[in-house]
Amino acid sequence: MSHREQTSYVLDILQLSQKFDIIATRDDVSNGKPDPEIYQLIAMKLKSEHENCLVIEDSPAGIEAVLSAGMHCIAVTNELTRDQVHASGLLNSHQIIDHLPSLLETVKSFIS
Repeated sequence: MSHREQTSYVLDILQLSQKFDIIATRDDVSNGKPDPEIYQLIAMKLKSEHENCLVIEDSPAGIEAVLSAGMHCIAVTNELTRDQVHASGLLNSHQIIDHLPSLLETVKSFIS
């Protein structure tokens, strides 16, 4: 839910700006997470059914937004969000990734 200027700055530094078909930021919606508005916007722009979307999130508010939008979710935690994500009870343990290298296998399990 970063603003466009912050998002562009980070994506440019990481040389990722051209890797995304759609980039939505806090500036594109009226309501922040846990409201599902940003995910509904992205699904509409992608012309995708919500149940066909898999979102990677890192916080309970983000997870709640994804689930409210009717999408699938994987959480990748960090030191700041790990305890909150696990304690939230929003996802099953196989949907929570505490070590980034295991993300690819988890994504594969969702799409196969």
